[in-house]
Amino acid sequence: MRWASDNLPDHYLYSTGDDDFLVDLGIMSETVANGTRLAATDFNGTFPIICTFDWRDEAKPFRTKISKWYVSKEEYPFEVYPKFCLGGMYAATVDLVRRLWNESQYSTPMRVDDVWITGLLRERLRFSKKLMIMPSPPAAFHMWGFAGGKKTESTREFMKKDWEKVYNNFRNKSLCYCRR
Repeated sequence: MRWASDNLPDHYLYSTGDDDFLVDLGIMSETVANGTRLAATDFNGTFPIICTFDWRDEAKPFRTKISKWYVSKEEYPFEVYPKFCLGGMYAATVDLVRRLWNESQYSTPMRVDDVWITGLLRERLRFSKKLMIMPSPPAAFHMWGFAGGKKTESTREFMKKDWEKVYNNFRNKSLCYCRR
């Protein structure tokens, strides 16, 4: 976020993703085009945050210590999180990323980065949860069996099938939205 903030123009899109996600660029391209239309028609020129995998609205923090998403009441004292993009991947303009980055310098970090960045920091900027969109079907797919480097023959076959599905969806789409 810092590098993008320091080096990219405001209107560029910034996207971040976990290493165990597969992105369907055809769906992502359509979603970016939809976000551009929404910015022009419904969002007063503001490009939305794209939650490419899923989102949660009014999710409760995990208070059980055995969960990797455990959050103590000291870290987050409230009963419900603000709306946030659920894991894996999201996209936003560099302008918003810069504002999120700057706000993060004055905010206590939270281990659950999905909640912290697209939920808590977004709220602190007064960036409305109505300015969050999600493609249907999702543009990102979690490779559950691949997490943690557990590469098995079945995992490779699983990933190959998903890549083929994405490729078949992608190869028939034009991704060029060039300006002349």
